[in-house]
Amino acid sequence: MFLTLFKSGRGRDHFYSLHDLQKDLFYKHTLSVYSGIVGKTLREKHYTFDTLEEKNAVIRALFQQKIKEGFKVIYEYPRKPESALKWGTA
Repeated sequence: MFLTLFKSGRGRDHFYSLHDLQKDLFYKHTLSVYSGIVGKTLREKHYTFDTLEEKNAVIRALFQQKIKEGFKVIYEYPRKPESALKWGTA
């Protein structure tokens, strides 16, 4: 899964990107989050989980938080269509 969100405001373009493509040696489920101002700053955070359900819950929570902050989805690539998360703004 790869998801990128974008928000423009106050003369700055902000991005927020989530993906589970990177693996961890000790955990089966991982999530990497990259965020910042386009062309300037980059923040990187990695989460590890024991179960897929835990990972999906964090993805949904982060996604909903960013939508409330005014971010819009500009790119989404699910790993497998049958296992893709259903994104909702509610």
